[in-house]
Amino acid sequence: MRKWFLLVILLFIGASAIIIAIDEKEANFVRILTFTRIYSRLITTNEETISIPAYFSTKESFLTDIESIDRMYLETEEYRLPVSVQEIRDAETSETHQEINYFLYYIDISFSELGENDFLYELNNCSLIIDYKNQEEISLEIGSLSLKFSSLQEDQYLSMFRMYVITDQDPLRPCIEGIVIGLEDLSGVGITIQKISNGVSDIAFDLEEAVRLEDAVDYQINPDDILGYDYPRENHTITASTLFISAQSLWYVPVCYLNEINPMERFPLYIEYAYQGVEHRYEIDDFQFYQMTQRMEVYDGYFRECIYYYT
Repeated sequence: MRKWFLLVILLFIGASAIIIAIDEKEANFVRILTFTRIYSRLITTNEETISIPAYFSTKESFLTDIESIDRMYLETEEYRLPVSVQEIRDAETSETHQEINYFLYYIDISFSELGENDFLYELNNCSLIIDYKNQEEISLEIGSLSLKFSSLQEDQYLSMFRMYVITDQDPLRPCIEGIVIGLEDLSGVGITIQKISNGVSDIAFDLEEAVRLEDAVDYQINPDDILGYDYPRENHTITASTLFISAQSLWYVPVCYLNEINPMERFPLYIEYAYQGVEHRYEIDDFQFYQMTQRMEVYDGYFRECIYYYT
């Protein structure tokens, strides 16, 4: 009996030692979760920022201390662009993912070192590289970015008087189905819209299927009721087309995703048009069309993990 009792005690001590070792090992690294998404911005001043959400498995780390950061970059296979960190904000919320507790932070970056006017960067499969003063580095996968640097100018021939999006009404992860936009011809003789884009090559605004509206429609409407048929939102060929604008007119323009459907709640618009045979470009600053729910369940399947090991 004593032998069995001694054996149980030894097993308990051994199991406790293993648990302690595992806990100590866990304490030697930090898990960081980011998720891939699409960002598109029209940068008009050096003060503008983009907020990158990131989940850290601890608050007790130099990784979220802005004073510990030496420099930051946006990196792809083609580019390594310097950016500035403006703030790392504690969202003061935590969530559990795969039995691990995470704390949400927002990393606010700006582009004071990239003031090239009228230049567009398309950064696919992009990572945010953070170099620390202690010579450590982490790489966070964040998705794709479209960055246009431009000083907005008032257009002489075209203006926008209304704009909002129609989404698929998914309560967690809504995606845009189309845009309602009111345009006014300022020339008095009419202009021809040749293309509308938001700076993302995988998203197309289908002018051929655009519908002129008599009045504004409810933002919760089924867009197929506007078009009169079931519009295929992904992986179909877009035919080049134009819209002729005279005076004021309101339009619904469906959106087609040339690859995967992704939510995109904020973006600019670039409208290419012709007036008397001369091509022009009307730029509308990026706008927050709707607000995404910031919960981990929304992005399950889109997470990318970075593990920092203390040395």
